[in-house]
Amino acid sequence: MRLYVSILAVAALSTAACGKKAEPAKPEPAKTEEPAKAEAPKEEPTKEEPSAEAPKEEPTKEEPTAEAPKEEPTKEEPTAEAPADRVAMVQKAIEAWAAGNPEEAYAVFADDAVRYQPGAPEGAELKGKQAIIDKAKADLAMMSDVKMKAARIIESGNTMVVEYVVSANMKVKGADGAEAMKPVTVPGAFLVEFNAEGKATAMWDFYDQANMMMQAGMIPGLAEGFTAVAMPETTEVIKGEANPAHAELYKTFGAKMKPDTIEAAVAEHIADDYTMVDFMTGKTITKADFAAAMKQWMGMFADSEMTTEKDLSVGEYYVTVSKSTGTYKGGIPGAEAKDQKVTTTELAVSRIVDGKFKSWAGYMNGMEVAAQLGMLGGAAEKPADAPAGEAPAAAGEGIGVPECDLYVTKMTECVGALPDAAKGAFESGMKTALDGWKQAIANGGDAAKSALSQACKTTLDAAKQAAGQLCPNVKWE
Repeated sequence: MRLYVSILAVAALSTAACGKKAEPAKPEPAKTEEPAKAEAPKEEPTKEEPSAEAPKEEPTKEEPTAEAPKEEPTKEEPTAEAPADRVAMVQKAIEAWAAGNPEEAYAVFADDAVRYQPGAPEGAELKGKQAIIDKAKADLAMMSDVKMKAARIIESGNTMVVEYVVSANMKVKGADGAEAMKPVTVPGAFLVEFNAEGKATAMWDFYDQANMMMQAGMIPGLAEGFTAVAMPETTEVIKGEANPAHAELYKTFGAKMKPDTIEAAVAEHIADDYTMVDFMTGKTITKADFAAAMKQWMGMFADSEMTTEKDLSVGEYYVTVSKSTGTYKGGIPGAEAKDQKVTTTELAVSRIVDGKFKSWAGYMNGMEVAAQLGMLGGAAEKPADAPAGEAPAAAGEGIGVPECDLYVTKMTECVGALPDAAKGAFESGMKTALDGWKQAIANGGDAAKSALSQACKTTLDAAKQAAGQLCPNVKWE
């Protein structure tokens, strides 16, 4: 099944009143009667005083019981309020990220949170809140005039899906070595899972780095007449009950995604006003275009099999995170077919009304496909191994933290396999990271070095996740 794949996007790759005391006035009547009594009977009130006082002790004994329920609302408040506040919290985090404050943006993340970004050459998996913040800082250092806004937020229990658009001026280096700022706008989506305490424990982020690099002129292939997606004017918030029927319809349609049954599947399951936007070209695909586009895709990736790793339904919406693997048979300009097995990961949002697909939006990283097809430079001649702790010349002098210097050395070795136009951004990012590390050491001394040592080790471990696809000849150890 590939309802969620735009063939045009693939083809263009080259180019979240109990406790009231028992009326203290009750003992008072007994005291008011005392003057009327003889002195001898005065002992009776005295004897009765313990009895009169006894009720006074009872409220005292009951007080802890009366106060105990007060603790329960306190314990329940975070859980009860979190769902109501979570949408606002996510929007605030987006604003903080765009403002260049990743510490605030990721403040709600657990210390051991994991961020996945399929296809990212610089780390498809980041472990730990600090590593996630450090990566965000490096990304933001390469951009200016950043704007980001959520187009749609879908909330289901402790899971949130956010579709967004981000625009910025991106720092790139031309063939002559001169730096320039290029405007880019890309859509994306992320899925965040929260634990019972309201902390984000995992995040899957999908945006097309290949599309972004094409817009910046770092790699060729931008579609003729390309129109970037517009920044959303408002944010649509989706909440509601789950609809199990959506998953069954998705499965049924997928079984019919074959060349000889696709037209019948479209006629039966696609709404007449169906639309999907191809983010790589800016074009809108309608029901009339759908079958032809899917046939073209099926011809390029024969025997494709899809596995849904996560899914959720809310009202009219059905969201999936899926992996698809197929054999490449050609069709992408500049990518020779050698029966390569290509795996793609995607987050897709479908809107289903009256049992038919009405719209779709899919988010994936074109770098994932490009790397597997050798479009990023392939397996370049293996450079000589650089000693651990020695920073490459391109990055300047090392900082004296072996883990950080090794990371820079290996990443620069890896980037050496990329096309010249793509190297500038990575080299610029490395230089920015080194400058930041040196400043941190100057301000924090040995404590800063210790923190950087752990952070760089985490980042290097994350970089290894992409080594098999992007830099198969680099020895990361």
